[in-house]
Amino acid sequence: MTTKIPRILIYVVLIGLSLVIGVIFGYTPGISVEGFLSFLFIGIWICYTVEIFIRIKKMKEYRSTLNNGALIFGNLLVSSFYGIFGDFTPFLNQALFPDTFLRINIWVTIFSLPYLIFGSFLLLFSITKYFSVYINDNAFNARKFTVLMGFVFLGFDLVYILLRHGVFSLGPLDFSHLSGTFNIYIIVHMCIIVFFGLIGIFTRNRSSSAYNIDQLTSRMNDIDRRINAADKTSAAARRSERRAREAEQEREKERKKKEAQRRKQSSNRPSSSPRTYLSSRSSRSQPSTKVSNIPRSNSSPKTSARSSSSSQSKPVSVSNKELAKMRPKTGVLSKEDFMCIFCFEMPDSSDREGIVLCPHCRYPAHYREFKEWVRNSKLCSRCDGVLPPSFIQNPKVIPVKTYLKAYKLFKKQF
Repeated sequence: MTTKIPRILIYVVLIGLSLVIGVIFGYTPGISVEGFLSFLFIGIWICYTVEIFIRIKKMKEYRSTLNNGALIFGNLLVSSFYGIFGDFTPFLNQALFPDTFLRINIWVTIFSLPYLIFGSFLLLFSITKYFSVYINDNAFNARKFTVLMGFVFLGFDLVYILLRHGVFSLGPLDFSHLSGTFNIYIIVHMCIIVFFGLIGIFTRNRSSSAYNIDQLTSRMNDIDRRINAADKTSAAARRSERRAREAEQEREKERKKKEAQRRKQSSNRPSSSPRTYLSSRSSRSQPSTKVSNIPRSNSSPKTSARSSSSSQSKPVSVSNKELAKMRPKTGVLSKEDFMCIFCFEMPDSSDREGIVLCPHCRYPAHYREFKEWVRNSKLCSRCDGVLPPSFIQNPKVIPVKTYLKAYKLFKKQF
């Protein structure tokens, strides 16, 4: 089993490596604090870039739109910060236009320019394609959000330009080496922000019907197609569930019917025996010698039945292999698995009927109740398996004592 490394741990390792490299270069002669910060910011930039790719992949997976306020603000903030820090870093600070007064270096091109382009496109889509911008679960008007971003980053860039030209100072930060030059990147950044701010101010809100009708139609068609596909795949499962529910209801009805018949028979036995006894005595006014012969005549069938039953219930040597074939098909055995599926009672050693096992699930049933069941149904009462016609006409009857041996064998597994 492979364990997935947490993403935050990978980010901590990357930033830790950046700090180690920054400390090594910080103690190198000729490398200032800006060199140490440069390697630290490179590690942070790598972590942020990986997180952006993961976020975009997840949005595509869930078919989400890119009008995410945090995504837009984060990209523009990263582009501004790394664009300004390009004037201070000693790493990758080679000017692309060394003979001109325009100051733009490799650092800005690699770490800032991609996020400026990406953030600008997201801001443009928010105005022209989407009606709202979402921050967490809150929706904001796209025009107002664009104007707000324009004011924030325009003020950020203006403050930096004033610091570059010495209009005012900011603590220990020294901008004297930048005087007389123009950071072309900051100028482009300001122009883009002003452009989008003007678009947000002068464009009108688009009606949601004219703006979203095609997307909503395609989205609803996509949802309907997925629902229909899910219905088709789950139709078989629903049919099997319905059959199982109907079979369970039929079993419950049969069980209640059997219980009602059993109660009726048990209630009729005590009242019927005295009546027959009295009628027999009243109808037969024979001598005592003849009456004494009646028990003998009645006792002979009983002895014959007793002898026949004893001959039928003689213990038969059955191997454990044959007993193993009587195991119900289930994962975990319990006592309920060996009860009759109709009367829910354990077979009694005094029963003369015998036990019938379903050829599919091997669950037991009394022979008499099994024959009554198959008069109306050709399916197993428990597993809904189709019973073969030959099995219905001539089922294999297992003696009760033999089945109780199998029960004792499997009782160890409870």
